[in-house]
Amino acid sequence: MQRYKILLVDDETGVRQSIAQTVDWEAEGFTLCGCAGGALEALELARRLLPDVVMTDICMPYMDGLELIERLRELYPAMQFVIVSGYDEFEYAQRAVKAQVMDYLLKPLSADGVREALRCIRGRLDVNMARSRDLESLREEARQERQQLERTQLMELLLEAPGETGERLETERYFPARLALVELAGAPENVRVLREDFQADRTLLNFSMQQLAQELLQESDRGLCVLHRDRLVLLLRDKEGTLQLAERVADTLRMYLGLSVKTAMSCRMDSARLLPGMYQRALLLVGNEATYDAGSVFLMEEAQQDAALPLTDSLPGEIAQLLRSGDEGRCIEYFARMRTDLEASGVSPAWLEALQAMVKSAVFTTALRCGVTSEALYPVLERQRAHYPLETGPLLDGLCAFACVACRHIARIRALDSQRQAQEITRYIEENFGDTNLSIPEVCERFHISQTQLSLLFKREMGTSFLQYVLDQRIAHAKELLLGSGKKICEIALETGFEDPGYFSYCFKQRCGMTPKNYRQGAKGGA
Repeated sequence: MQRYKILLVDDETGVRQSIAQTVDWEAEGFTLCGCAGGALEALELARRLLPDVVMTDICMPYMDGLELIERLRELYPAMQFVIVSGYDEFEYAQRAVKAQVMDYLLKPLSADGVREALRCIRGRLDVNMARSRDLESLREEARQERQQLERTQLMELLLEAPGETGERLETERYFPARLALVELAGAPENVRVLREDFQADRTLLNFSMQQLAQELLQESDRGLCVLHRDRLVLLLRDKEGTLQLAERVADTLRMYLGLSVKTAMSCRMDSARLLPGMYQRALLLVGNEATYDAGSVFLMEEAQQDAALPLTDSLPGEIAQLLRSGDEGRCIEYFARMRTDLEASGVSPAWLEALQAMVKSAVFTTALRCGVTSEALYPVLERQRAHYPLETGPLLDGLCAFACVACRHIARIRALDSQRQAQEITRYIEENFGDTNLSIPEVCERFHISQTQLSLLFKREMGTSFLQYVLDQRIAHAKELLLGSGKKICEIALETGFEDPGYFSYCFKQRCGMTPKNYRQGAKGGA
């Protein structure tokens, strides 16, 4: 049951207490939120408590109840009023009618009279509430219909030259604006997400992407979002933080859906007539597979002014290589050099925005590909968001911190993967060292690893080489057979992976300082 707040105003303490204690307010659907001893106190309490109903006496010092009602009605038009008075006079009643009060109660009050009045008041408040909800519902429907119309107009603009539609959209609230295009990159993680999380249903994936983007844009009331040919098209009202908003959309898709995306953003447009052309330029950019490594690429004409410091396609690759190295020191040195170069050259805020987007996207994409979860990165990304207007020093410090966190996660994952892979290979060797065909090429093919990687893996994890480890396993098992079995030495050689008994004896002597025959005889002699 809806409860309404009521404020009681009377300058007589005894009357206030009597009214407050006479009625079971809760049972009648009200909460007595406060009591005031005069009009001035009532004004302050009304400001703090925002009651639905004010029940006030008329005759009070400094300001009477009717004046109080006039003042409150100016401040809070939806507030309702009830007069309680001992003056049954036509003048007061006439003024009360003019003030449009909900009821006029005469003192002394009876409990039944107050309850009856409250029930009537509650009924009228319920009607008003229902009307208000209906209005809110209608407003929401109107808002959604208007937004749908605007999305339809935007789609028409993207597909054909603007005519009357463009003129109508241009008079709306979105211009000057920027166009952002968000497209899934041709990355393995996107194939996995589509297959595993959406049962290969691209329509369902597209719907999820659009819902997430629309929620973000609706929060800030900054733009429109439409889906065209499996791409998100965002029309963003251009003001401070526009690029940041586009970044949030891309980051949210990465965080909640695990997707890798490319984003292209136009320069500022003052007219809807420019939309089709800007859209085609963005399509060319995100459709070019060569731009994938760059992750997020922004079409910013202002950034082109910084011709001496172009954003090259090599930058994302350099960052990916740094992160995969697992060396934080190299990351710090890389961003320190970049900071020195940029501060010496001087670049525009627009160029810094493009750099920020490219670096963040490269870090995020590389980390996700190396197995780092988006949950591990997103909180760091939130903490490191740059503050506008952008400054070279703080921006590079934040990007460096973000890259170092990703580097640590990648190094930890690679260490675990390296240990796990070493354990799998050594287990395989221990189970198959008797196979004369056991070799480096055979193991590399089985575990999908290069010979160089295999060599590095054994040196790092085992402290020895692959061939030495295999030999150790064979010799150790040969010792057991020499001491614990009556098998011939040539039989033991074959069983431990040596095709040539002579080579077995040579290796055994090199490793143990004596021939297999002497090793067996010495053990028996010692016994």
